[in-house]
Amino acid sequence: MALLFGEEPKMNSYYITRKGCGETVERRDWYKYQSLAAGFSNRKMEPFLVTVQPNPTAEVHLSSHDGQEFNYVEQGVMELHIDGKIMTLTPATPSCLTPAARTACAPSATRN
Repeated sequence: MALLFGEEPKMNSYYITRKGCGETVERRDWYKYQSLAAGFSNRKMEPFLVTVQPNPTAEVHLSSHDGQEFNYVEQGVMELHIDGKIMTLTPATPSCLTPAARTACAPSATRN
């Protein structure tokens, strides 16, 4: 994790991230990522708070990774694209994905 944040994580039994205080991670232009456990060493998952701004001209970019994924919509409506299927996620709708899935999320209000 030193490559992402410039220092090694220090906490190993718990870690608390206060609202708005997550470490910013630059990954994709269309998502804003905040790491929620940057200072927690030996973690088994990488929790992020991800903000997606509505963009009517944005393309859907499919991606995949080795880890499992948990999504939870706090506000707005999102389209979850999984292997050619499109599902609508509304507030308080969690979703869990396997590493094999090729996925993308897009604000559904901008899609026709």
